[in-house]
Amino acid sequence: MDNVGMDLGKKESQIAIITDAGELIEKRIRTERERLIEFFKERPHARILMESSTISEWVARLLEELGHEVIVADPNYAPMYAQRSRRVKTDKRDARARASFVTWVQATLSRERLEVATGSSKCFGVRVEKLELPEHLRIEITPLLAALDPINARIEELDERMGEHARQDERAKRLMTVPQIGTLTAVAFVATLDDAGRFGSAHQVEAYLGLVPREWSSSEAQRRGHITKAGHSRMRWLLVEAAWRLATHHKRPETQALTAWADRIARRRGKRIAMVALARKLTGVLYAISRDGSVYDPSKLGGMEVAKAEHAA
Repeated sequence: MDNVGMDLGKKESQIAIITDAGELIEKRIRTERERLIEFFKERPHARILMESSTISEWVARLLEELGHEVIVADPNYAPMYAQRSRRVKTDKRDARARASFVTWVQATLSRERLEVATGSSKCFGVRVEKLELPEHLRIEITPLLAALDPINARIEELDERMGEHARQDERAKRLMTVPQIGTLTAVAFVATLDDAGRFGSAHQVEAYLGLVPREWSSSEAQRRGHITKAGHSRMRWLLVEAAWRLATHHKRPETQALTAWADRIARRRGKRIAMVALARKLTGVLYAISRDGSVYDPSKLGGMEVAKAEHAA
């Protein structure tokens, strides 16, 4: 059975179809009775998911008359829109999001007090299928599960391409000598900085990535707030994630200086602030490696100034 996601518009609608063979078909057609009949009449029986709107009722009835199974979902159910943001929205992303996001499946299962065994996201669909699901729940989540295999395959392909690129880029290879810095973070850091020589110091890079605190200062007082979050948000997120990974490997000799430093901040300011501070420290390390053409050397991390770092955090 084909699984279809529809993003209905008053004039045109975006359609994403996952066939039984795993092929992704995308089409944009006018939201007219004749065009919908022309497109769906000859297609095999499909399960179609669309959001509730002023036109969804007649579209749903029409598609059901053509022999298809239709699910009309609440547009206010935020997890359904995994790839939608208020700043970035496309009809293609809406259609794909309805057919792919694992969080919605997990939330739906939780509603019925069902839990999926932990494991790789690649095998999420398999683990869900092992559950004894009531029929109404199976109907609700099957369109999403059908989309996971081709999407996971595409992600694996992109990961491999990213890894190959990182292995051929000397700058990325040097950055990956830092513990817990993987291919994605290394390649993203190289792309974000471009030429490390255009920055005069590590602090400039930290400010460029929005990892320095806001400051309101005068001749009489100095006040600091949360980080500015300026610059490349994705790069900042990757660095914070790397910091959290480092924190879970605190017993490794090559990371002991960094994690011990972060632990002292955590005891005073809390774990979250400590991880942002550690991400800022990682930024400095990555910048120095990029600037000098060197590799990670934990011996250079000795004697880090904790008091100053705590104040900045």
